Amino acid sequence: DKVYMDVGGKIEAAQYYQSKDKSPKFKRLPPLELQDWKGEVVSAGVAPFGTIIECENAIVVVCSDGVVKTFPGEPVNWRVFNNTQYYRNQLHIIYDDKIEIHSFYHDYFVDQKVKNSGIDVER
Repeated sequence: DKVYMDVGGKIEAAQYYQSKDKSPKFKRLPPLELQDWKGEVVSAGVAPFGTIIECENAIVVVCSDGVVKTFPGEPVNWRVFNNTQYYRNQLHIIYDDKIEIHSFYHDYFVDQKVKNSGIDVER
């Protein structure tokens, strides 16, 4: 329900919703400015707990509660496991010399209808 776009180091976002007359509507969300040291955006993904942005020199997670977390370093690969029993709300980051596993459980307390980042999860 959200669309993201990289505009020169600034992440623009809009949320899609359907109005009562069934016409599509977009609500602009607050932009996120990335610091220069993180480098260019390489890829991105969305999970229930937030939006993951891979930059050249860091992984940035915009959590569904508005907190922004940065994991410095050049990742080789990363992955989230949506809809799994054992790895739910986890971000796995692989570097040349290590693997990091980060768990995010804050989303349980976030109102799913109004969160600005992440996939809306029906409870």
